[in-house]
Amino acid sequence: MSYVHTVNLMSELRKYGIATVEKKGKQNMYKLTERGAYLALVLDDLVKKCDAAEADQKSPRQETPPAHASSAAAPAKEAKHEPAEKK
Repeated sequence: MSYVHTVNLMSELRKYGIATVEKKGKQNMYKLTERGAYLALVLDDLVKKCDAAEADQKSPRQETPPAHASSAAAPAKEAKHEPAEKK
């Protein structure tokens, strides 16, 4: 991420009330607003839930047969194709 890109992103955070800036000499110190802190908590919770869901998908599951597998289906009959009679 370039310096210019970072500065533009930080400007957007200020624009939406997510962060404030305080100049200290040549440096800008950014701090989350109350809104920004709330957003950070919500996003952190979302990431944790996504990680947990991904871990659940990767964990081995006990295979259960489909409901229709218990009833024995009749095997399909082969179709016999007779050659057509010549005239």
